[in-house]
Amino acid sequence: MEPVAGELAPGIAILPTPGHTLGHHSLVFDDGGLAVVVAADAALTRDFFLARDYYFNTVDPEAAVRSIDALAGRADLVIPGHDNVFLNRRRVVGARRSGRRAGKEIGTANRLVTLTVALSRIRDDRAHRSTSLDLMRQHRPGFHD
Repeated sequence: MEPVAGELAPGIAILPTPGHTLGHHSLVFDDGGLAVVVAADAALTRDFFLARDYYFNTVDPEAAVRSIDALAGRADLVIPGHDNVFLNRRRVVGARRSGRRAGKEIGTANRLVTLTVALSRIRDDRAHRSTSLDLMRQHRPGFHD
């Protein structure tokens, strides 16, 4: 399987994010000045994203970590495969410092997060976070949150 790059449709970029599977891809689009990344299983949950960690059944762990790093450098908002959408705070805070229109972007981010959470069927965030951290502890000996 060959990685693909380019656009799926006007304004929706395809980003190769191998690791979880060799042919995994994510989608990137702009919404109100924010880079939104549909990471899918390249970033399983917010906790895996922040820890730069991967799930135990990942086929190429080194590629998975490189893919998460690439997503982190590109995304303002991340839509992971098994969690609610979340703000990549380092990028958005960096945007504030560099003078981008962060106020408008934060407003857009808040609306997107609110909408996604409202539509989500994922159980209470604290319970989900605990489950996510439990999975990381179970499959990563030595993982500390």
